[in-house]
Amino acid sequence: MKPRLLIVSAVPAELPPPAPALTLLAAGIGPVEAASAVAAALAREAYGAVVSVGIAGSFGSVACGGIAIVTEDILAELGVEGGETMQLPPDVALVDRAYADPVLVEAARRALPEAAVGRGVTVSMVTATDQRAAELRQRFDPLVESMEGFAVLRAAQRAGVRALEVRAVSNLVGMRDRAAWDIRGALRTLHAAYASLWESLL
Repeated sequence: MKPRLLIVSAVPAELPPPAPALTLLAAGIGPVEAASAVAAALAREAYGAVVSVGIAGSFGSVACGGIAIVTEDILAELGVEGGETMQLPPDVALVDRAYADPVLVEAARRALPEAAVGRGVTVSMVTATDQRAAELRQRFDPLVESMEGFAVLRAAQRAGVRALEVRAVSNLVGMRDRAAWDIRGALRTLHAAYASLWESLL
């Protein structure tokens, strides 16, 4: 029997249709909800991999309706404001980055050849100004911004389970021009990608 995949989103609309090899989890919005829900799910049952899915904002290199495969996700608001190095005891590490499994990333790239591949940032508050977007772009050079990506990857990593993150872009990060957002279009893109993605991952 093939191992099941734990598919994690913030809200139910981002999840794929039910399937025998998939366990679906709408974990809630934000990094705390995502990390705690994934940790609880992995404590209850063994999975072959965790896949974080959902919509995201783009920093400009991925168009609305495009797909991003995130290889590294950074918890942007952990540390000192402005990016100054936090002074810590020598035996303490600040964990602000989590990584997708390289084998899963390559499988996703084969399934979704049109997808951009690169870094994401996770925030607790959606970026709403061009100034903040520019700061995040300068510090981290990310493709996309989400509110759960780092949390899901990190929870899986701590449990020793491989993980992947796939995002569909609904808007540009920066000044909130809701008229330019296309959440429905991003959800259509995400759902259209699912069949080939599961075929490649399972």
